[in-house]
Amino acid sequence: MTMKKSQLIIVSLCFLFLLGVFLVSGLSQISSSEIELPPIATMSSNGTFPYYSYEELSTESDLIILGKVVKKEDAKWGTPTGEQPEGVKVVESKNIHGDMVVDYYMNLSPGEGIYTDITISVEKCYKGNLEPKEVVVRSFGGTVGSFEMNYGENINPQDFREGDELLLYLIEDEAISTKDIGSKHYVFLSPMGKLYLKDNMFYAHTNEKLDEESLLSLIKQ
Repeated sequence: MTMKKSQLIIVSLCFLFLLGVFLVSGLSQISSSEIELPPIATMSSNGTFPYYSYEELSTESDLIILGKVVKKEDAKWGTPTGEQPEGVKVVESKNIHGDMVVDYYMNLSPGEGIYTDITISVEKCYKGNLEPKEVVVRSFGGTVGSFEMNYGENINPQDFREGDELLLYLIEDEAISTKDIGSKHYVFLSPMGKLYLKDNMFYAHTNEKLDEESLLSLIKQ
């Protein structure tokens, strides 16, 4: 495992640890008379990922594919059963005025955050020994019940839409807390590892535009 891959795992686990000690902000008591639909508690973070150039991405990735989004699974909690962790609670009570109030608590252990699996139909494989025609990509974040998580400016489940054609730089999930949950899957090294294909050009999340020839010239098997 390279140093940068180790850094990615450490950053991810540190982020999840912070979630574990975090009491969801802005979730003060709310009068039930003010609530028409069940409210959602949102936890977001602009977690820092190591910077990768496209040459470094090409070198460090286990798998580089061009594919199309065909399915997005329901979000799940990162527990062995996919059930809500014990530290996540919605508590109803009454205030001094007799109004019903709702408090949300999210006290997580490392690895218990929310994730969403996305199925990609593979059109081309530029790097990696790939036999299946579909690959599962795990994006951390999503909404389960009354709780939502996202990674701010990084890759989130809502960034995937059915039918999107994408160039993806992926690694096998090596985090102890999530690698054995669910089916075989891949994760991202960096937000730079996801590009949209449009009019024969690839667009990064920074709106940078690149051509296929330039990107593929950097790929080393």
